[in-house]
Amino acid sequence: MKLTEELIEHIEELEEFRINWIDNDVNNNLTIGFGHTQATETFDFVEGQTIDREKALEVLQLDLEHAVGIVKNLIKNSPNVSIEDFTQDELSYAVLVYFNRPWALRNVQGERGTYDGLE
Repeated sequence: MKLTEELIEHIEELEEFRINWIDNDVNNNLTIGFGHTQATETFDFVEGQTIDREKALEVLQLDLEHAVGIVKNLIKNSPNVSIEDFTQDELSYAVLVYFNRPWALRNVQGERGTYDGLE
């Protein structure tokens, strides 16, 4: 998934950019940058660390690539669909949902949405 200005703006609406770590996300996880947590293992940080916007964008790209891989594996392991059943907009939407709210993909079978503008 290509990190575009439109995508960055959309993610910023969902996840404020944070120069410093915080620990008050909905799951009580340490969060930095654009909603990055230690869950993806794409970038390690510690309490008190700061991050600039340029590094946060690099981490965001890594996190989105990680999300693409997870979504493709979820589809691959589904007995009822294949990756060919999805349009690019549907795949982009699924990646965005996984990136922003991984729990939202659980218990959602047979429903698909789209988000125009993600490459």
